[in-house]
Amino acid sequence: MEGLEAAYNVSDMINVSMALTENTSDSATNDVLTTVSRITASCSLFRFILYSVVCVALCLIGFFGNIVSYLVLQKDKSSPVASLLLQSLAIADNAFLFFWMAHYPLHSLHAHFFGATTRGTDNHLQVALLYLRVYTFPLLFMTQTQTIWLTVIIAANRFIAVCLPYSAPHLCTLTNVRRELFVVTAFSLFYNLPRFFELQVITRADNKTHWNRTTLGTDVYYQKVYLDGLYYVFSFILPLLILSFVNTKIIVAYRATQQRRRRMTSRRCDNENNITLVMIIVIVIFMLCQAPARIVQIVWGYKYKHCAEFIYYLIHITNTFEVLNSSVNFLIYFLFRKRFRDILCAHFCLETITFWRRPLSQGVTTTEGLSLVEIGQTSSGNRSQESNTTRNGFIPRDRAKPNTPDEHQSCDSSTNHKTIEVVNGVHQRNSEKEQAVEIYNNENEPLAL
Repeated sequence: MEGLEAAYNVSDMINVSMALTENTSDSATNDVLTTVSRITASCSLFRFILYSVVCVALCLIGFFGNIVSYLVLQKDKSSPVASLLLQSLAIADNAFLFFWMAHYPLHSLHAHFFGATTRGTDNHLQVALLYLRVYTFPLLFMTQTQTIWLTVIIAANRFIAVCLPYSAPHLCTLTNVRRELFVVTAFSLFYNLPRFFELQVITRADNKTHWNRTTLGTDVYYQKVYLDGLYYVFSFILPLLILSFVNTKIIVAYRATQQRRRRMTSRRCDNENNITLVMIIVIVIFMLCQAPARIVQIVWGYKYKHCAEFIYYLIHITNTFEVLNSSVNFLIYFLFRKRFRDILCAHFCLETITFWRRPLSQGVTTTEGLSLVEIGQTSSGNRSQESNTTRNGFIPRDRAKPNTPDEHQSCDSSTNHKTIEVVNGVHQRNSEKEQAVEIYNNENEPLAL
């Protein structure tokens, strides 16, 4: 992610261009100003389309996808450790997307329609943006750090499960994973805590609000050691090395497992193999999306980024990759994990299908205080009489009075306090009764949150 100062590139570009035209002729000055105006307008439009349109769409899709992923993974009991890790990653990704949307899209939107934000302003909207960026920008770094190291933990646990299977029952437990999650969260918080004291918002004598660096923020050692050195080590170099080594080992083990797959007919073996494939893809996507932004920061981090230069566009595009990384996991789970699709369809698609098929489901449904009744096909002479005694496809227990013993039959409710009454005059098989009860239970099962 680019720093706070990069948000003011457009206004800085205007100031620099104005200074360059002080000693030139009027015609040359007009040409330069016209060129600068076109450049700044195009850069503002570029950032608006990229951040306020494309990235916002990615954030919203990713936010919804991560919520659905969390709910589905919560119901996946086949691998509790892997499900807990992926649920934690979904929460961290959503936190990152939320704070990311609170900064980049809002600023690019304001800059495109109202002009670039400057350090000194008395505009209430610009003042709000200044406070937002100064005091919540560290939270964005916290969620970024948490996302990075959660991915490392996911890779490490999968490495133990695949490459050290005899140690996995003792190391990859829910208790240990919860401890690891706590350590990562605490590290992300305390490591980025100094960022809250880098900048401050002040109001000067001219009644304009400014942001300035504090004594800590202007300290050379703080900038070189903490902002540059430690950030690159803990946010790029160390995680990338760990993920490269661990993921390589996992891929080798996965390919060896694939070669033995013909002899391995166990369902649990197939399930573990599928989880391994999903996590390999998650790690690879993470590395492909995170590495470009870190490399750009290391190589061009100290160079001034003028509008319309190649590096200007490259920086913003690599920032978009980070958003893509936190938004794409749902698609990975859906495409490569069969159990994820099964749970998703069982608890979401089935609810939708049941809702639309309910009027045609042979009258099997439920209401408060009424027993289940399965309405059968009767002769046209009996339909008018049934319409007077039924309500919404139901016959209350006290109102269900069969005309003849052959037209209705009561079911034994000693093991289930719900009664299924049959109106079609034909004895229903036990399997059909169980199917009706199963439909009732499925329709009334609460969705776990």
